[in-house]
Amino acid sequence: MRRVRSLLLLALAVLAPAFMATASMAEPSGPQPLSDEELSGLRGGFITTNGFTFGFGVVIRSYVDNKLALQTQLTWTPKGAVTEQIRGDVPGVTDLASAMTSLLNNGIDLRGITGTSGGVALVDGNGATALIHNVTSGQLQNLIVNSANNRNLRQDMELNLYLPDLAAMQSASSAQQRAAQITYDLNTTLVGALGR
Repeated sequence: MRRVRSLLLLALAVLAPAFMATASMAEPSGPQPLSDEELSGLRGGFITTNGFTFGFGVVIRSYVDNKLALQTQLTWTPKGAVTEQIRGDVPGVTDLASAMTSLLNNGIDLRGITGTSGGVALVDGNGATALIHNVTSGQLQNLIVNSANNRNLRQDMELNLYLPDLAAMQSASSAQQRAAQITYDLNTTLVGALGR
């Protein structure tokens, strides 16, 4: 029995460094800098520290009386962020810039708001409404400024995250967990065997 325990300890002592080397090969010793060539292909997109890429997009929609008044879509492409804005078919809606005087006359002062992606306004007998979307400067905002009565207003924001390498990320994470568990089991067994 004593001889079997000694052989087991010897086998563990010999195999432990091999398992440790395998676990350390799975993880690089630290982040490696990318070459200029690699960086040029990544500009405008996302890359995580482990090399897994993902895509991001957002769609902001504003509705007046259940009709689409304004939609702004931001999509990350290999060449950077692309923003597209579509004005809906709500009667009387105009672009925000041309409606500033009418809005001000109806109690809505937007002169201090700058740097937005754009917006629309509706000024009629019920009052004034401004719908503003901002997807610039690292911000995602939608804003309603309203002085009108009897107007049904709604905004929604849809965020999309695309993970093309999700299966690979899950597999790498699982392999790292298995290597850590093997290391833990070996250490526990060695410490337990030495204490006997």
